[in-house]
Amino acid sequence: MNKWWLCGALLLALPAWSQPDAHPPDSTRAAFVTGRLPAPLRPVPAHSLSLNGSGAFDANTLYNDLVLGLYNGGRLSRGLRERSQDALNGRNRGGYALDLSVTYAWGTRFFGNDGWRPRITVADHHVLGLRFRDPVYDLTFFGNAAYEGRTARLAPSAFEQVSYQTVAFGAEEKCTGSYIQLAVVNGQSLNAARIDRADLFTAVDGRYLELGLDGGYWRSDTAGGAFGGSNGLGAALQLGLTLPVRIGRTLGELGISVTDVGFIAWNGNSLRVPRDTTLHYRGIRVEDVLDLEDLLIGKNGLQDTLGLAYERGAFVRALPALLEAHLALGTLRATSLPNTFAYTLAVDHRCLPGYVPFVSLRRTFGLGADACAHVQAAYGGFGGFRAGVGAKVRLLRHALLTVASPNIIGSVSNTARGKAVLVGLDVAW
Repeated sequence: MNKWWLCGALLLALPAWSQPDAHPPDSTRAAFVTGRLPAPLRPVPAHSLSLNGSGAFDANTLYNDLVLGLYNGGRLSRGLRERSQDALNGRNRGGYALDLSVTYAWGTRFFGNDGWRPRITVADHHVLGLRFRDPVYDLTFFGNAAYEGRTARLAPSAFEQVSYQTVAFGAEEKCTGSYIQLAVVNGQSLNAARIDRADLFTAVDGRYLELGLDGGYWRSDTAGGAFGGSNGLGAALQLGLTLPVRIGRTLGELGISVTDVGFIAWNGNSLRVPRDTTLHYRGIRVEDVLDLEDLLIGKNGLQDTLGLAYERGAFVRALPALLEAHLALGTLRATSLPNTFAYTLAVDHRCLPGYVPFVSLRRTFGLGADACAHVQAAYGGFGGFRAGVGAKVRLLRHALLTVASPNIIGSVSNTARGKAVLVGLDVAW
């Protein structure tokens, strides 16, 4: 068993910023049904197609220039590393999410029920969540020489990086867009660690190192992890409930949804490293033992460099489910777009390390009969306070285009934190 599996597992997450968290677009139901609930409903189109894509990364302490430097590879200047180091607060969080989905609903009944119709969704997900203490960053980017004669307390820390695809089939309520679906899940790749205890003591002059640790590391089969490959299978539940509401004289809607509540059974070629022990090493030089200044390489190379040893075998892990709720109030009389309200309060939570409930407040303005725009203030997720903007426009009577950035400042500045963009296209006929 290698000496450095603990730090190595955590360090794997930092170069993994190579993929773009974003919150998917509003579930603007392509069937242009209820523009202003609970007014009389419009006729439901026989077909509706919804294409949604969102991608972003965010962090509460790491700046964009560091994250983009990891993404681009190469040497990171000391000043760039120190800038993010100065912002560390002991509760550091970060992550990304890239979500793509296509949903199609059709027909006028579902197994004889006139109020429902069939619905199918195909989706691709790539997510990472990370939480870490300050010494993890110090060891990753500056080595452990600064901890000579001291103990670096690395726990609690954790990360999870997973890629998976889903094919879901179910039913949709025609008038409100409420739905329920069961999904088959393909597990493409997994890379995860949970560190409950990790105390690294570096003796003066590097005479010995002592590492007390308790945690675990899990990884899918290193072969076949590319897109289209399969290293595990699972199942998931997806459901959404939308209800018309009235508060005083104000009309609106209440929505609740859960996405990908389920699991993946990773195959027998999967790897894991469970440890609960104290290790004592002599004759190890302190300087640059963990310095990544000249080791900005891929995770496979880093694992080879650290010599991680694994136990091979199948295991089951829960999916990174997404839970969402929103309350929308106030009709917009300046636009005829469906499901468009003046004020929207929303909250969501992803089951990933480092993710805290994301709360947003949105104000929407009508821009004529076929367009609207919104501004948004939010806090949470992988980051902190964020400002966002977005717009919707009707195209050729049968299509609705949504474009937004939940983090407009970060998206245009490398000296800020996080970037995010989302696009949705809904077509009904």
